[in-house]
Amino acid sequence: MTTAEMQAQSKQMVQTLSPQEISKAFFAMVDKAAAMSAADIDSLGEQEILELGKPILDATAGTITLAKTTLDKLNDVLRPLAENIRNVSRKEHQAAGDRIKQIMASETSRRARSMESSQVRQILLKFQGEATRSSSTCEDLYDQWGGYVHLYSGDNLNIANSICPAGSMFWVHGGNYNSQKVENSKDGNFWLGVNGTVTLDGQGTTNVAFTGGMANNYFSWMEIQNYTERGIFSTSSSSNNIEFNNMTFSNIAGNKSGFNDFGAIHFDNTKNVIVQNSYFNNVSYSIRFRFSDGPLKVLNNEALNTGVGFFQCNDCEGSGIKINNNSLEHSSQYGNDKLEDFINIFNSKGTVNSPIEVNNNRARTNSTGSGVSAFGSMIILGDFGREYQEAKNNIGVNPGQVGIGVASGKNITVDNNRMYSVKIDGISNVAFYSWKNPSTAPNCSNHTFVDNTANWVCGHPDCSYGVQNIAFGDGSCNTWTSQMGVSFDSNLNETTWNDW
Repeated sequence: MTTAEMQAQSKQMVQTLSPQEISKAFFAMVDKAAAMSAADIDSLGEQEILELGKPILDATAGTITLAKTTLDKLNDVLRPLAENIRNVSRKEHQAAGDRIKQIMASETSRRARSMESSQVRQILLKFQGEATRSSSTCEDLYDQWGGYVHLYSGDNLNIANSICPAGSMFWVHGGNYNSQKVENSKDGNFWLGVNGTVTLDGQGTTNVAFTGGMANNYFSWMEIQNYTERGIFSTSSSSNNIEFNNMTFSNIAGNKSGFNDFGAIHFDNTKNVIVQNSYFNNVSYSIRFRFSDGPLKVLNNEALNTGVGFFQCNDCEGSGIKINNNSLEHSSQYGNDKLEDFINIFNSKGTVNSPIEVNNNRARTNSTGSGVSAFGSMIILGDFGREYQEAKNNIGVNPGQVGIGVASGKNITVDNNRMYSVKIDGISNVAFYSWKNPSTAPNCSNHTFVDNTANWVCGHPDCSYGVQNIAFGDGSCNTWTSQMGVSFDSNLNETTWNDW
């Protein structure tokens, strides 16, 4: 079979092989080539080389490459973004994308990537005798130029991560990247969408987009959708110093339970993670950190139908833990479970000078109780104890059973929050509470409530139907004052949402 025939066969095969199958075969080929001597590879005939190197042909079938002159022009546009990547505005990003479209439309340098048997042989020789995969092959399979790696729809992202050097700046060009799964993204990698909408689509068959270690990685301007279990998932203790900026997560784990750690972003054993300026829509859970240390920051995000909840810190501690300026809405149930807590701080501890912040957020539901748990809240602090936490300047509009509850813990402040709810049968209970569960919660103290207001009508069996129920506390966790200092405010209503 000729090289052209093998390439044609690979193009047909790649339509039936998933990216995971292609990358698995590629890595098996690398291991096989690494076990051979250079003489062994040189002794192979053309047909044998093409058979051994078929995963290379499969990985590149139907992909494109650009002339170096075009890549130079693209890099000139991208360099200012790269130099200021954490502060690029939407306007700047859009302008760069428009310029890239103009460059690519005016160039005739785009061509299908093809491989001769001699090129395949040279790539195999680069793997020969090596215990690890050679990053020198990055430029053979991808447009690696001027310090950047350009990826296009059809490229295999997992192979790119594997053979390109650590710290690569991947510019992922607009298009659909179907059923992609990247494992153990190398230290210092950047994954940056550019030139239109970049969609990583799990197509309802792939379980996760990025998994494993991803230390010092930066993700921006990409959409991750239709994955069956998770968007981003890592339990690796090396997955620290990670940023997500201007990302979109949608339709994640629709047939799974958010209580079982399925959702958009999940990290165990991490430290210094930022999720900001991103959007979550129809995910079984948005963001969860467990057994993790600050700083952990969740800032300026939006969410619609965020499954069981938007955010949970479970066994987190340290300074710089901030869940601030997020806008959260629920109109219908997504996933296997009803909405529980929008924000839950469980068994977590800030510091005396840097308490865990849950500030300047807003949350609302559909006011009918549809898809909302009879046990959930907008914000729960002190869940199962610990200390140094605060909730300030938050707005809740029909947010669930409770507006802000402090379930236990020490040195917790609830200050200047506004909670409103109509009577929602079986759901609306109390706007604010301080309480120690006598059966499960450890000792509690110093729950401080200051300048909070509410207009909250009971619809729950635990209170009197149809009456105002703005606060509850039994004095076990704070010095008791009437209504814990919470004031009734008749001006609070559904339009309070717009005061944020």
